[in-house]
This record gives sequence, C-alpha cells and structure tokens, in this order.
Amino acid sequence: MEKIVIYGAGNWCRLLLKQMLLKEYEIVKIVDGDKRKWNTYIEDYLIEKPETLVDSAFDKVVIGAKAYQGIAETLVGEFQIPQDKILYVDFDKNRIHPLRDSGIRFRNETDSIVEKRLFRKLACETIQESLLFECMQNGEFQDCEGRQYCNIVVIGEEEQFKAVESFFSVYGNASVTWNRRQDTPVFDTAKYILAAESYMEDLKALTDRGVDPRQCVIVPLFDVSATVIV
Repeated sequence: MEKIVIYGAGNWCRLLLKQMLLKEYEIVKIVDGDKRKWNTYIEDYLIEKPETLVDSAFDKVVIGAKAYQGIAETLVGEFQIPQDKILYVDFDKNRIHPLRDSGIRFRNETDSIVEKRLFRKLACETIQESLLFECMQNGEFQDCEGRQYCNIVVIGEEEQFKAVESFFSVYGNASVTWNRRQDTPVFDTAKYILAAESYMEDLKALTDRGVDPRQCVIVPLFDVSATVIV
C-alpha cells in the first residue's frame, strides 16, 4: 500500500476523506500552508506545516483542493517534488489523476534565464537613462549660451549609441550619430558623448584634433552592463 501525504486541509480535503477515494492508500499525514490550521485535526489526522514534507517518508502527495495549480507549483518549485509523485483530484468526477496529465506548464530553468536576461536589460536601460538625464539636468548638453546642441556624436559601441539615441528621441530633438573611435569627424557645432571604456584616449584624440574640451562630456555607459548583475 502506497503511503501518501495530503496537501490541503480545507473542505475539499474533508470531502476527499469521506468519499473513500484514498482507500487504496495509507495516509501518512496532512499538511497545509495556513499556519492557523497547524496542530489541529481533520478527521483524526493532525495537520502539520508543509516544511515537514522534507523529513517525511511517502510515495505520493495528493492535492486535497479543487484549485490545485498553486499547490502544485509550490510542491514542484519550492519542495522539489517530482511531478510523477503528485496526484490531483477531479472532484467533479470523483477521480484521482497524476499531475502530469493536468496540462499544467511549470516554470523551468529556461524561463528563469529568459526572465533574468530581460530584467537585466531593463535595469541597464534604466540606469543608462538616469545617467544621461542627470547630464541633461546639469546642462552638459548645452552650449555656452544655454542652448541644447542640435548634433550629438556618440563615441563608443553600438549598444551605447542606441541608449543615447533612445534617450534623445524622448527628451530632446537632437540629431544623434555614432562613431566608434579615432575616425570621428570634427564638428564645431556638435557635442561629443564619450561613452566607451576608452573615454580618456578618445578625449585626447578629439582634443588633439582641435575639439574644444567643453564640447565633450564623459558618460560612462560602458560601466553599466559590467556592473548590473541579476
């Protein structure tokens, strides 16, 4: 006779016990996530906390609730119980089924990796935007007469250029162009954003070619991707 644990100590559990659907199993214990039910009884069975599953010997877990998906996700995700050891009850038909037949799609490692990548991308974009916004508030993108430069040249990688281009599409109407390094053309009417790790070398190269240092602003966008860890 297989040993089972029932997860869920509500009215559906009471119904499950009365319907004798578990007569072929030996009930080891009943657990429930509601701490108000712990150390109370249901049909002479002591209700315990779910954490006791870790130290319990059982063959299967039966979900004693009609809304079983949330409990199933807890069993699989938090307690690492394999799906083939979990059963759910179709109370409408008075039948017990393996969880794998339910059609529930559980979060897997791939889902987690994708979510982390998306979160990291959003975090990087938010920080980059904050750096650029701070420069704008400090007047870094204005000329000596307080007017915003119409031409912005980004010195750095494509990722940094896209961040600046996206920023000015929202917060300004400047024309943003991209140049990698020393091949940058010199414009008297441009503001140069030095966004790459080699910003000191890029600054020297520009000033050697006659660019006014006041036309340059260092925005360390390169450092964001390296420091954001999820």
